Amino acid sequence: GAEGLGFDLMSSRVKCFSEEISGNTLVVGTYEVFESTSSQQSMPVEIQVTDPMEKVLHSKEDVAKGSFAFTTTIAGDYILCFHNKGLTSVQDQRHVKFTMKHGIDAKDYTHMMNSDHLSPLQTNIVKVRDQLTAIYDEMIDMVHTPHPAPPIPGSGSPACPARTRLPHVPLRPSSSRALTVMP
Repeated sequence: GAEGLGFDLMSSRVKCFSEEISGNTLVVGTYEVFESTSSQQSMPVEIQVTDPMEKVLHSKEDVAKGSFAFTTTIAGDYILCFHNKGLTSVQDQRHVKFTMKHGIDAKDYTHMMNSDHLSPLQTNIVKVRDQLTAIYDEMIDMVHTPHPAPPIPGSGSPACPARTRLPHVPLRPSSSRALTVMP
């Protein structure tokens, strides 16, 4: 299974993550919020998932555990945010763990194998076909998506973009996609 990402979230803080995802792609995620051992009272944590047009796709308040699933309509950065609504004066910390899978990683091939009565070999063939289709679709997206030119050193461009891409920080170990952590 996929390992998730875990982090600590202090009172009154928001932590957001984004991932660039192609259009017409299945996305599934799970999350769990744990109270810190020194916690005196339960403070609510809110989760929100938005699309590149800032439309809210999933929103829950006072969560302890949950999941979400949707199919993207457009390509772009999909943002997942956690907000610890605890009072700053209490300094109540929560530990959050989540996974987010998309595309082939989100597809349940075991269910397909059982419901369609496929052999393990047939299921692997379907999986390889899906992987090739995903690679082809990504290549088509890359060709049709304009990419901004990188800033020229010394041209007066800001040294720090609004969001920083962290290379080689995948949401799951098998991913080669970069994750963006936003302050």
